[in-house]
Amino acid sequence: MTEVDNRPPVNRRALVREAVRNACIAGGVVAASVALAGDALGGSGLAISIVFGTLLGAINLVLLARGVGGAIDQTVAGIERTERTRDVSQGPLEPNDVLARPRGAGGPFRLALILLLVAGLLWYPPTEPLGLAVGVVLVLVTTSIAGYRHERAR
Repeated sequence: MTEVDNRPPVNRRALVREAVRNACIAGGVVAASVALAGDALGGSGLAISIVFGTLLGAINLVLLARGVGGAIDQTVAGIERTERTRDVSQGPLEPNDVLARPRGAGGPFRLALILLLVAGLLWYPPTEPLGLAVGVVLVLVTTSIAGYRHERAR
């Protein structure tokens, strides 16, 4: 038998806000450290790339959170609407019975925007792929930490 989780849901806006804020702070600190270290750690080109990578990761996180959050909200609303209009004697609700289901979570627009950003950043002369990767990894790490903190706080 499964347990019912009666805790309030995680506030996804606060979670994304904290993750982006912490990613920007961490990206700024790492980029400043790399820039101050000079050529020993990669110089200003790598520092610029880290900043751009952090911004790219943060934009991607915000767009993904909006898309997935909207898809979840639409699915729940569709299920609730179907439950209200459906005859109870028909048995349990099947996935095909739901009237309105979202088809994607941001889909082609989000993908095109991110690909254009990456192409533009790689075309910019001082941008290095390593810096972009470091920035995106910083966003992933700070998002994981923010998620862990919000889950523990519930």
